[in-house]
Amino acid sequence: MAPKRKLTEMQLADVAAASPVVLYIIEQRGEGFEPVWVSDNVARITGHSPEDCLGDPRWWIGAVHPEDRAAVLARTAELRAKGQLVHEYRLRHKHGHYIWIRDELRTAHTIFGPAATAVGAWMDISERRDLETALHDTQDLFYRAFHSNPTLMALTHPDTGEHFDVNDTWLATLKYERDDVIGASAFELDLWADANERARILAEHAARGRVRDMEARLRARDGTVVECLISTEPIEMAHRNLVLWTAADITERNRIRRELETLAHTDPLTGLANRHTFDEVLQRAHKRASRHRSMLGVLALDVDGFKAVNDTLGHPAGDELLIQIAGRLRACVRETDTVARLGGDEFFVVLEDLHARENASAVAEQIVEELSQTFTLSAFKTRVTVSVGIALARHDGASSEELVKQADQALYAMKRQGKNGYLFHDALADEKTS
Repeated sequence: MAPKRKLTEMQLADVAAASPVVLYIIEQRGEGFEPVWVSDNVARITGHSPEDCLGDPRWWIGAVHPEDRAAVLARTAELRAKGQLVHEYRLRHKHGHYIWIRDELRTAHTIFGPAATAVGAWMDISERRDLETALHDTQDLFYRAFHSNPTLMALTHPDTGEHFDVNDTWLATLKYERDDVIGASAFELDLWADANERARILAEHAARGRVRDMEARLRARDGTVVECLISTEPIEMAHRNLVLWTAADITERNRIRRELETLAHTDPLTGLANRHTFDEVLQRAHKRASRHRSMLGVLALDVDGFKAVNDTLGHPAGDELLIQIAGRLRACVRETDTVARLGGDEFFVVLEDLHARENASAVAEQIVEELSQTFTLSAFKTRVTVSVGIALARHDGASSEELVKQADQALYAMKRQGKNGYLFHDALADEKTS
C-alpha cells in the first residue's frame, strides 16, 4: 500500500482552485475569528480576490447582508460549542448584488498550527434559493387564489382523502368550521348526498388521474343539498402530493334550468302537460302501442258551464276552477297516463296499454262523476259538468293525429246529445250505418 501523502499548502490551493466550492480557514483571535487562508476560486463566486478577503479582517462580516448579519454573528457561538456550523446567508458580490451562500464550518487542526482553527466551505446556492423563492411565491399566489376563490375548493390526501385545506367558499357553502374539516375525509363528514355519484367520480379519478366537470350533489352540515360541477387535479404543494378539488355550485343554475324545462313542457296555470308535450307523448305512445300490439285511448274533454263561472265569478275564480279540475283529473288516471290542458277549458287524456274498451269507459265514467261534484272557489261554491269524447286505436288502427280528430268529433257529438257524459267515436259510425 502506498504511503499516505500530506498535501502542501500549494497543493491544497491547486485542488481548491479547481473546485466549485470555496475553501477557507479561520483562526480565533480574541472573541472572534479572522481569515488566514482562502482558495483562489473565491473570485469566481464573489468577484473578490483572496487579497480582498484577507486584507481586511472585517471584510467578511461587512459583506454579509444587513438583514442576515445579526443572526450570522449570533451563531458563531455554535461553532465554539459544537465544533461545527452550517448556515445560509446572503453575501455581497463585488459588483454590488447579493448571492446566497451555504457556509459549512468545522473546527480542526491544520497545517497552519494547532491554534483554535476552523475549516470552512462556501457554496453558491443562489440558483437553488431563487427557485425556492419562486416556488414560495407561486405557492403564495396559489393560496391567495385558493382562499379567495368564489368556487368551492379543497386539498385532500390522495390515499386517505383527508382534507389538508379548504377555502372560505367551501366552508360557507357547506356550513362547516375549519377545525371540523381539516384531517377528516369527505366520507367521514358524510359530504356525498349520493353514494353512486361518489363512486362514479372516484372511479373516474382513479382511471384518468383527474376529473373534469362531473355533476354530483354534496350535503351541507345542515342537510341542505348543493348541486355541484366537480373537477379534480393532482398537484404538489408544500412538498406534498395532494388532490385539488373544485366544485362549482350549480344549484341555482339547475333550478332555473328545471323551471325553464317545466315552462316549456307544462301548462303554467295547472301544471299539466301543455300542447307541445301532449303531441310528443301521444306520438311516443302510438309507436309503443304499434310495437307491443296494444290498445291506445285518447279522451277529449270540455267543461260544461265553465264560461258561466268565468263571467259571473270572474277570471280568478275561473283559474281556480281549472286548477281544481286538473287535480281531480290527475286522480282519475294512472301514473303512466298523461293529462294535458291545451287551452281554456279544453283537456285531453292519453291512456296507454288498455286491455279492453271498458278500461277507457271506466276512466271516462270516473271523470264525469268527479267533475260533477261541487267545487269550492274562495267564498263561492259552484258545480259544472264535463263532456268526454273517446277514440281508440289498436296496433293497426288510426294515426295519432287521427285519434285526436276522432276524440274531438266524439266530444262535440256528446255535447250535442246533452253534455255531462262520454261517447266513443266508433259509436258515431254505428249511428251512420243504422
